[in-house]
Amino acid sequence: MITKILGIIDLLAASFLLLAGFDVIFTSSFILITALLLVKSLIFLTNWTSWIDLVIVIFMILILFNFYTFINLFFALWLLQKGVLSLF
Repeated sequence: MITKILGIIDLLAASFLLLAGFDVIFTSSFILITALLLVKSLIFLTNWTSWIDLVIVIFMILILFNFYTFINLFFALWLLQKGVLSLF
């Protein structure tokens, strides 16, 4: 059950990263999802995938300051595949 909740957090973060590419950012929701992803990655810090999640959190914070590159798509795909796989 907990893996499904964590997977949903990954899917929400991926969707917000994709929406940021189209300049559709709901700031309060974006901050909430970023904070949830930060907490999730800090809890499982011994896992190497959590280190990648920390990099994504830093990048999501930069998106709030209108910093967007093509790397955003790679991060969204990473979170998308991680979220889908944790739901199965």
